[in-house]
Amino acid sequence: MITDTKACPVCGETIKAVAKKCRYCGEFIEGHTHQSALQDGALQPGPLDRSTGQSREALSSNTIQLDQQYEIALNWDSQTSLRGFDLSERDLSAANFKEADLSGATLSGATLSGADLYRAILNGATLKGAILKETTLSRAILKGTILSLADLRGASLSFADLSGADLSGANLSSADLFGANLCRADLTEANLSEAKLFGTNLSFADLSGANLSKADLGKATLSFTNLYRTTLDFADLSMAKLSETRLNRASLHGATLRGTLLKGVRYNSETKWPEEFDPLRAGAIEE
Repeated sequence: MITDTKACPVCGETIKAVAKKCRYCGEFIEGHTHQSALQDGALQPGPLDRSTGQSREALSSNTIQLDQQYEIALNWDSQTSLRGFDLSERDLSAANFKEADLSGATLSGATLSGADLYRAILNGATLKGAILKETTLSRAILKGTILSLADLRGASLSFADLSGADLSGANLSSADLFGANLCRADLTEANLSEAKLFGTNLSFADLSGANLSKADLGKATLSFTNLYRTTLDFADLSMAKLSETRLNRASLHGATLRGTLLKGVRYNSETKWPEEFDPLRAGAIEE
């Protein structure tokens, strides 16, 4: 007697005798493949791949789309919007993105050494672990941008807007941040040694554990800034405003504090001041 059903050889469930794929376990019956089922019309395009949760067609399309985005970025015409592009891990060394709109773009792990991003818009972009050595970011807008663990050594960020940006663990050694806005930025454990921060706005920023040794902070604003365990050895803080700042366990050995506003600054017995400097006389408060 001819039956119109059979048992799936994989899961044992009853399926149609002519079935090429089990509707229970998703496995193809011996002698059939995903491609043959599509060609025979037994399977509709776009089924979910059980290991990735994406259709094979979608995976292929995504790969092509990412490659196309990279190609567009490499040959950017100065007009096309790059908003939301995924360029993570891509090599974009010396690329020209002057005044480009990269809002919300993903550039994690990308190499942008020597690239020109003058006046570029990178609001909400992700550049975690990106390499930006000697990259031009002057006057760029990076509000809320994620730059944690990024390598920004020697980068030019003068007058850039980095308000609310995440720069935790970033390397900004010798970077030019003249006049930049870092209000409420996260700079915990960041390396800013020998960085140029003259006139920079660091109010409400978190610099706990950061290294600012030999940094130029002349006329910088650090009001309500967290400088807990921050290293400021031999830094120039001439005319800087540190009102209401916390300096507990901070080190200012050899720092220049000429005309520095320290009214309301909080410190403790572990704070290290320059030799013969009297913080109480300068208006600081010991806790």
